[in-house]
Amino acid sequence: MGQQPDSMLGALPRRGASADLSIRLRVMASGEAKRRRLLASPMALAREVGWRVRLLTENLARPYALPAGGGIISALFLFLSIAPAFPMRQHIVNDVPVRLTTQATLISAFSFSAPAGSVREDIVVDVDVDSEGRVVDYNVPGGNEWAADPATRKSLESTLVCTRFNPATLFGQPQPGTVRITMRRSELVVKG
Repeated sequence: MGQQPDSMLGALPRRGASADLSIRLRVMASGEAKRRRLLASPMALAREVGWRVRLLTENLARPYALPAGGGIISALFLFLSIAPAFPMRQHIVNDVPVRLTTQATLISAFSFSAPAGSVREDIVVDVDVDSEGRVVDYNVPGGNEWAADPATRKSLESTLVCTRFNPATLFGQPQPGTVRITMRRSELVVKG
């Protein structure tokens, strides 16, 4: 037992280097040299980053290119086959108008008789009609001389009290409205 540790170590059989050790050392040295070249200049680092990004996008995009292209082409084909069915703006010749609103219309009225010699012009009156067709109020447009004559106004008011209208409508429901009445010597003209 008196042997030295060095001599005991020397008595062990020698092991040779593995066959791939030199290859592994060269790969490690090459990687280290590349890392030093990349860190040597910002341009080299940018070139390396650009190359890695391009490789990553190509590897990600290539598997999806065919399905995405096919989906876009089929969607376009489907839209173009359905698009003619959608209505386009066109000029309609014989369209029936929808009556969403109507004006008040005259049903019946007593004849108006102005006092003798007091009226030389047409009598124009704007009549307010309620939702039941009754006259609520009237207004005389400006510039009418007959409006100053109390006898003519009284005769007009007694005629309007007995006058009946179909009320104005909005979506078929009765609404208050205004009607312009023009009384001439020979006729009565009603405009909504």
